[in-house]
Amino acid sequence: MPFAPASPIAAPPDAEALYAQLLAQVRSTVAAQVEPPLLIGIYSGGAWLAQRLHADLQLAQPYGVVSSTFHRDDFATRGLHPSANRTALPVSIADQAVLLIDDVLHTGRTIRAAMNELFDFGRPARIDLAVLVDRGGRELPICPQIAAATLLDLPPEVSLALLRDEDVAEGIRFRFDLVSAPGPGCAQPAPRGGQGNLGRPCVSLRAPPDLPLRVRPPEGDEKTWGGPAFSHEQINRVGEHDPRP
Repeated sequence: MPFAPASPIAAPPDAEALYAQLLAQVRSTVAAQVEPPLLIGIYSGGAWLAQRLHADLQLAQPYGVVSSTFHRDDFATRGLHPSANRTALPVSIADQAVLLIDDVLHTGRTIRAAMNELFDFGRPARIDLAVLVDRGGRELPICPQIAAATLLDLPPEVSLALLRDEDVAEGIRFRFDLVSAPGPGCAQPAPRGGQGNLGRPCVSLRAPPDLPLRVRPPEGDEKTWGGPAFSHEQINRVGEHDPRP
């Protein structure tokens, strides 16, 4: 029997318009502080946002990237990829104000894992959270200080995926896609030491655009974030200020 995608739903939000709102709110927050906070993006959508915000705000202090991989609470079902992305922080975060950035806030579990990872590197003076979209559905008491939009009508089986296009004249541009959650027979990432499910891929609920967009890279895909903070090698290893062995 052919696979039938979920019922059609509303078009995804305009990521570029939301980014403009996010930029304005972050700019106001940064201007109100004596010392600008350290921007840290959660891999991978949050890291894309941190990179672009850093460039648009022309901040002198480089941005950082944090991975939630080692503090996730779903290892039993997802496992840990041997080439999992690593945290890279350009400076010590001890006693620093941090603005943690992510693309979509849902249950709050990724934010919790990312904060636990940050505390492995030091004790920040404070952590504020900025997201492009808050879609509700919280399972932990986590609330963003900055949210460009709140969407509470997305079905729980539908995810918002941030895509990035780097090949247009305007520079980096963002777009959201609506993606159905994996169902029986969907291709699944392999658990640690396993082969995974090599069935059909999960489907997008929206026809792909004509632009050559790139979805979030899968685990293990090396990515150069660019910018003044990191080299190609640094973004794929633990940062200089990692106290762990």
